[in-house]
Amino acid sequence: MEQFYIGSLIGKTLFAARKTEAYNSTVKGGKVAFIAEAGNSIGIIKGIVNGYQTNSGTQYFMVQHPNGKVYFVKTSAPIDSNSLKQQGAITLAEKAKDDKKFSDKQEGGISYYISEYGPKLALVTAAIIFGKTYIQAKLK
Repeated sequence: MEQFYIGSLIGKTLFAARKTEAYNSTVKGGKVAFIAEAGNSIGIIKGIVNGYQTNSGTQYFMVQHPNGKVYFVKTSAPIDSNSLKQQGAITLAEKAKDDKKFSDKQEGGISYYISEYGPKLALVTAAIIFGKTYIQAKLK
């Protein structure tokens, strides 16, 4: 699964890519509450939590199932990342790119404006020069 920015996951519906187990607890040995079949909704993501006690190295999505109960799904489980993207979730790479663009703009440096508008300006300038040369050649 792609790595998503957690802030963009909260409130999104989690779908199973393949059979996915949802647990009633994050404690090692927690019982499987249900198994979601491929393509089915698991629940709405409410947060990400670390495993408890002996299972502390594992992270879980905390999801609210349509029945109102809260279950836990391992973040390494087969999750449908395309459905998360369709709901507006962004990957860490996209977040880093947005953050870089934002910080460049905040700094007010010319590098932001050159990278943002430079190629467009160069294209328009080239078109004007080419157009002027072409028109002058036709008028002679």
